[in-house]
This record gives sequence, C-alpha cells and structure tokens, in this order.
Amino acid sequence: MRKFANLLDVLPGVLRNYSFPIFYADGAAAASLSSSAAAINNNNSTESQRRIVPPILGQSSNTGIQNNSAARLAAAFRKARKLPPLNKMVAEEFQGDNLSNYIANFCRWAANTPVPHRFDEDLGAPDSNKCLGSDTKIQYIGKHLKDLRLNIVPKHPDFDGLKDVDRDHPTWWTDLRTRYADEADRFKAKNPGDEVFGHPDVIPLYRDLRHRRGGKDVDWIPDDPRVMVDVRMVMLSLVKKKSTHDSNIEFANWVYDIFDACGRGGEVKFQNYNDWRFDYLLQVVDAPWQETKVLDCYARACLPDDDWLFDFYVMKGAFYMCELGLFRTEEQVKKGVEHAVYPSLHSISDNSVAKKISNILTQEVGKKLGKDWEDLERITSRGLRSGSISQLSMYPGISVFEATALTGHSIGNLRSYLDQRNIVKALPAANALHENKSLYTEPVLPTLKSINAGPGGANEEAFKKLVQHMFTVSIEDFQPGHKHYIILVTCALSLIRHYQDIISECGPGNFITS
Repeated sequence: MRKFANLLDVLPGVLRNYSFPIFYADGAAAASLSSSAAAINNNNSTESQRRIVPPILGQSSNTGIQNNSAARLAAAFRKARKLPPLNKMVAEEFQGDNLSNYIANFCRWAANTPVPHRFDEDLGAPDSNKCLGSDTKIQYIGKHLKDLRLNIVPKHPDFDGLKDVDRDHPTWWTDLRTRYADEADRFKAKNPGDEVFGHPDVIPLYRDLRHRRGGKDVDWIPDDPRVMVDVRMVMLSLVKKKSTHDSNIEFANWVYDIFDACGRGGEVKFQNYNDWRFDYLLQVVDAPWQETKVLDCYARACLPDDDWLFDFYVMKGAFYMCELGLFRTEEQVKKGVEHAVYPSLHSISDNSVAKKISNILTQEVGKKLGKDWEDLERITSRGLRSGSISQLSMYPGISVFEATALTGHSIGNLRSYLDQRNIVKALPAANALHENKSLYTEPVLPTLKSINAGPGGANEEAFKKLVQHMFTVSIEDFQPGHKHYIILVTCALSLIRHYQDIISECGPGNFITS
C-alpha cells in the first residue's frame, strides 16, 4: 500500500482540507491559464505582477532565463489565487505552516495545468501543442521557494538549521516533490491528447440540474448562471435550433456519447458499427468505447431513458432520420468510413475533435448566458467526462469495479483479471448514469407488440413502410434481416414513444417530428 494518498498527506493535517482533483467545481481551487493571462493583462504594469530575480555576478545567461521563467510562472499562479503580486509579497503571508500550504497549492496547480512550452509573460498558448514537462515546472517552483527563502522569509522556522540554500531543504519540500511527480503523471495519464491550453479548470457538465434551479429550463437565467450549465441544456439547445443545413443533431450525439461513456472528447471519433452488437438477453446495444492511445477497449451499455434527450435510441434515431446518419456516398465507402458512426470526424485528429466539441459547448452556452460570461472559457469537452464520472461516483452502492467498467480507469493489476468487454459488467454503471432506481435494472425497450406491428400484427406492413420512409440506409448491417436492423427498429419505436415529449419541449414545428 502506498504511504501517501496524495500530495498533501506529507503536510500538516490542517492542510488536508484541500484536495487534488483533476477537475474543479468552481474557480476557487485552481487556476486557469487564460484567467491568469487576462488578470495580468488587466494590470497597468506587467512588471508589477512579477518579481524578476536579479542576475548574479558570474551567473550564466541560461540560469537567468530560467529564473525569470520561474518568476513568470509564480506570477501567473499568484494572480490566479488572487494573491498580491510578486513585488508586494510580505513575510506575514508565509508565517508558520502557511509557507508549506502555499507551495502545496502551487504544486497542485502546476501538476494539473498544461503550460505552453515557450509561454510568454501572459502565459499565452502557442500554436503548437508542446508544453512544459513536469520536471521543468517543479524546478521553477523550487526556484520560487529559493527566492522566498533568500528575500522574503530568510528567518522562517522551516529553514532553521539549513545552511546551504541549494542543497538543504525542509523535509516537507523533499517529500512534496515526489508526490508532485506522481500527481503530474496521473494528470497526463487521465488527459492524453486532449489538453486545452488556458482551460485546465473546467466546469463539470452534469446530466441535468433542473432540480437545482426549481425545475426551470433553458428560458430562465438565475443569479448564478452556472446552475444553468448542464448536458441537457446544451443538447436541447442544439436540437431545438436544428435546421436543414446544419449538423446540430450529430453534434448533440457527440455530446451524448462522450457523457454516456465517461469518455474523452477526441475518443468519440473512433465509434464504429463493426464493433456494435445487440444483446437480446439484456436488451441493450453494446457500443464499445476505445482508448486508442493505450490500446484499451471496454464495453458500453446503451440504454433507453424516460428523458428523450438521454435515450440512446431517440438520439441515434433522430440522427439517422434527420441527417442521413446511415447513408454513405461511394467516396466515403472508398475511404473506408462506411462503418464509422461519425464519418465527418474521420479526417480530423482526436485532439482537434476534442477542441471542436469544446467549441460547440462554448458556443451553445455562450448563446444562452452571453459571450462575455466570465466562466465561459471553462466549458470544454473535458467537463463532460468530469461531470459524468462525478455523478457516477455518487450513485448509492456503486463499487469501484462497477464504475471503472465504464470509465476505463486503472485499478492496478486487478484490471488484467477483469473482462472489460463483458457487457454485463458495464450495465450497473450505465444504470447509474441514466438515474435508474437500481444498478441492476433490466432495460425495457418499446416493442412491436405495443403498436400491434409484430409478426402477423395488423400494423406489421405499415410499420415496415414507416421505417423505410423514416430512414435512408445504405449500410447493409442496418437493412432488414441483418444484425443491426433491430437497433433501427428500436430507434423508430423510441421516436414514436417520445413523439409528444419532443413536441412538448421543441414545439410542433421542430425538425424531428415535423
């Protein structure tokens, strides 16, 4: 068993009120590069935000550059924490255990924040995706600590008996560096390829917060706009505004799939119909989720829902019906994307897909809450994963094994003994995300018998013609008699089931039902 659970375990107990989450629920706990940059820009003098370490006689130019870079990083951190600028630091700020607390917070921010490789004084992101390594950032923090020791708190009790400023350090700093490295590694493992410079502090996007705003929906603006920001609001906004020449329903499906799979934004591009199968016993579609960078793939149980926006079959059915989601051109077939669920994403890197989805989320929230809303930059595709995993973890009685069957998080060597592709193991987490009463609730799908359209039923032929009229299908697997036709039938039945719900929320002239 590891000796320390997280960075702050090496510090005094009073500091353990803090935690080290990858994502934050509000802006108080962590810093955003963009917010830091804006704050620095807003000051009348850039120099007032920085304590430039003066060069020492005989010091190499490279060392001087590193010291100045360390000062810029420290300035951005302090600005984000709403602390006085570097040139106004006083010893009283760091008295007692406040020094170790301060450095711990700096480490937390640095470990969970991608910093551009050649960041400018405003920490502006360059065009490339290169960012500072974790070793470089901890060196900069060490230089800042050294500056505090030499110039601000030379008589701090934590430095008693320490003679060499370069070699002798407080014990908490020695331990903290090790814990920082572990935390930085965890951040990189959890966020491969979808880093968004300037947006490390994301707002978790939960399924539906209407119960937190008195049942009111998207036409109401509260005092704190964050209570309006949920997945349902974004999806409903996209669907309600659907017109002939846009791809809003496909966009809504991207959002839905990422949230439903607890996935990373870029991973939605890898959804492929060749991997799908319908389980007739469990009555679910297994649409496995892929993490291609780590060669990992695990089962995903796709469920119906009482809320039409979170019903897998309604969302896919609307996509197939309104945006020709099952039709492929000859050119698409030649390019090998016939069975890709979203061919439009095939030529885009997963990093770019994540950014594309972040832009969609930002645009929809901005249209509702205003483009000048102060937290708009914190709406990113990562918020979908953050929100869904947070909700999943709070479901009563769910075990770590049941949760990670969907999220894909490592649980050490035990994972190698678990069947990640077993749809039975994925069902409890799916039930939790769909807010069903039990982790083991069996899905109930609408049936042909319910509309007397089963074999020999009075409406059998009429329903077959309806399906042909609703969907334009070129993919053989979705044709009658083939393996995915049951999915198409269930999509049609689900759209019928929720027909009045869609009209009620989107109006009689909405694109889906009209």
